[in-house]
Amino acid sequence: MESWQVRIDMPQPLVLTLYLHEVVGLRGLTGDRQGFPPLPPLSPSVRVQALPAGVDAQSAAEQWAQWWARRRLDLPGQLPFPHPPDFPEVQDLPAVQALLRQHFTAGIAYSGAACTEHAQRSVAALRQRGRDRGIDWQLLVRRQEEQLGRRAAPFVLWVTEVPVEGTGAWLVADGDVIVSAGFLQDRVAAEAFFEPLVRAVV
Repeated sequence: MESWQVRIDMPQPLVLTLYLHEVVGLRGLTGDRQGFPPLPPLSPSVRVQALPAGVDAQSAAEQWAQWWARRRLDLPGQLPFPHPPDFPEVQDLPAVQALLRQHFTAGIAYSGAACTEHAQRSVAALRQRGRDRGIDWQLLVRRQEEQLGRRAAPFVLWVTEVPVEGTGAWLVADGDVIVSAGFLQDRVAAEAFFEPLVRAVV
């Protein structure tokens, strides 16, 4: 049994969070803070709508960033699922509660479709062979083991896929990476990005 793990997921609550970020036009207000990388816009694109009554853009951006920062450190990418109609998970963030009340139904539909596509893409990748299958984690780690002359030390790498435009990857923290949908199927680009990260923890 391997001493290391690579865990790949597209958590629906996280996609819902990004949807709210886009639908009320918070791009450019949250910045690269609270561990939020400069992600491209969502794909499919989201039409920007007005903020809920009584919520100003600055408060919404600040409280949204606090919500994003609640991504679990032991399970990067995971956020508590907000439960309607009162969304008690964010009761201390009234601006976020207002965003959820106004956009929850559309956000759930959007994030659900994105996660279904992610699952279908993952199954299709498993059926591929050779380089078409995408990044080979076993091979990537084995190369580092051969260079070091020892087995890999135990590590866990969390890879969170999100439905954004283009192809890219962003290191949020040690062992915590966000990638665009389909990035892992670009074997050359994925190996070039992840090889130094794996080397650092192996």
